[in-house]
Amino acid sequence: MRVHFAPFISGTIQYLTIPPQRGKTMAMQSQLWSLSALAMELQTDRRTLAKRLETLPPAEEKKTDKRTNKLWRMSDVVEHLESPKSENGKSYDKNAEEARLKHHQANNEAMKEAEAAGRLLPVEEVIQLGKAMVYAAKNKLLRIPDRVRQHTPDIEPEIINVIEQAVQEALEELGRDGIPSQFKERISKYRSELDSGEEDEAGE
Repeated sequence: MRVHFAPFISGTIQYLTIPPQRGKTMAMQSQLWSLSALAMELQTDRRTLAKRLETLPPAEEKKTDKRTNKLWRMSDVVEHLESPKSENGKSYDKNAEEARLKHHQANNEAMKEAEAAGRLLPVEEVIQLGKAMVYAAKNKLLRIPDRVRQHTPDIEPEIINVIEQAVQEALEELGRDGIPSQFKERISKYRSELDSGEEDEAGE
């Protein structure tokens, strides 16, 4: 009995079984296929197939003067093409993915417990608290020049200018909402990791 591989339809290879002819003995041998032969037999684009086979080592390599011809077993190619893939193109490891999911679920539960016990504050609350404190500080800083004028009516305008300049510099250092840029980047990165289900592998 021999197996013919029909067109590669919707990511699944369809198999058609053809009975052997009577009176003939089937030789058990493993045929090797070149990339072009595979593409023709599977009726798929050669470049697409080459991309998919980048992670599948060939069964044999034949070197010539100008190039190296790679040959694969059809059974290996079929198994490789039909194996589940993750979004990044790597082979899907069910055990690793389940362990990773449990790890993140445990982290989330620990964070919820810490938040309920008051040991951890949500990022949004910390940001709002920081903004409120900075807003109050800005208002007080902006009042400094006027208060100086009220208490010292004869003060030189040049001194007031110096005070106003110092206040302006302080306001610029505080930033628009008082959250330092390095912390904004860390918060943004952390949120992205939570959304994608990824964390720093060093912590695992």
